[in-house]
Amino acid sequence: MLRFLVHPFIRMFVLTFMLGLIIVAALDTTGIKSRISNLVFETYIKIKPREASGQLVFVDIDDQSLSKVGQWPWPRVRIAELIANIKDAGAKVIIFDGVLAEPDRTSPDNIAALLDEGHPAREALMDLPHNDQVLAETIAETGNFVAGFSHGSNTAPPMLKRRILIKRDVKNFLLEQKQPQSMYFQSTAQFLPELQKAAAGNGSFMATAESDAVIRRTSLIFHDGRQIYPSLMLEGVRLYEKNGKEFIKISANENYTNYKISEPLEIIIGDYTIPVSAEGKMWIYFRSYKKSEDISAYRFLNEHAGDGGVENLDGKIVFIGESADPKIDKILVDNKLIAKRTDYKVILLNKPKGLISTCFDPEGRKTVLNL
Repeated sequence: MLRFLVHPFIRMFVLTFMLGLIIVAALDTTGIKSRISNLVFETYIKIKPREASGQLVFVDIDDQSLSKVGQWPWPRVRIAELIANIKDAGAKVIIFDGVLAEPDRTSPDNIAALLDEGHPAREALMDLPHNDQVLAETIAETGNFVAGFSHGSNTAPPMLKRRILIKRDVKNFLLEQKQPQSMYFQSTAQFLPELQKAAAGNGSFMATAESDAVIRRTSLIFHDGRQIYPSLMLEGVRLYEKNGKEFIKISANENYTNYKISEPLEIIIGDYTIPVSAEGKMWIYFRSYKKSEDISAYRFLNEHAGDGGVENLDGKIVFIGESADPKIDKILVDNKLIAKRTDYKVILLNKPKGLISTCFDPEGRKTVLNL
């Protein structure tokens, strides 16, 4: 046996094998593996960016809309008008990327409360419907509206609009995950109860940036320690499939291994199978942003109907939200500033002798920055 181990070839094989084990352990413990994965993923996106499906439209509460209609949030009757007209334009799913968590202060009864007893307008205002009631009725009539919830202080659980099909062992595994910046939440900011009840879907748009303040993956499922909830996007897909009659299914990937590109869990909706990590996260296949996919929100309000007309939204998934310009706006997720895009300049250099191809040398030798 000792002679066998003394053989040079065998010793080299054993040493190489042990070195490999050390490298694998180092990759897992130092974060090098994650950095390599990120680099490969980002390079792939640049080489082969995703093509636009043509199925998404963003109704933008942009600066132009704010200048024409007024500051946000608008009165709920205006938002109801916006949603109704988007539905009439043919939208298949309407997703609200925001939260209406408090009663509308501009509602007639709230204004009436500011008037003196006996004021001639007080009784007339009290007889008018509450703005939130008008919005709830409009949301219910559309039948395809998705409300959202995010980080906040409301300890009441959000409404689950359709149960998620998941085996007990997989559910228990997910509910045990309560590490910081995970799918776990204890409180939220969410739509008013009457608005949630009227909505066809309800999902989370909580997001978590990575250590370098870049969002490469997004959670598709969340939990409060008791119940599994879908993300806002996942609810939108559910309503898109068979008009909301489809169930969201979560299962373990039986073919998962650490030695090939795969994820341990799968989310299934109709014909779609989405691979997700043990934390319920999906890699985001980014693509270029096109301004042509935006429509200013004011164009869906009756008083501005003649301002250029409204596009046909037949069969589209419509996001209602507020855009941001990364060049001038600060965007934070979990109180972390999201990294701004940097336009790098590439310089081709024919390096002369006596210089090191680096920006810093601990031994004090001259570098390319000394040119």
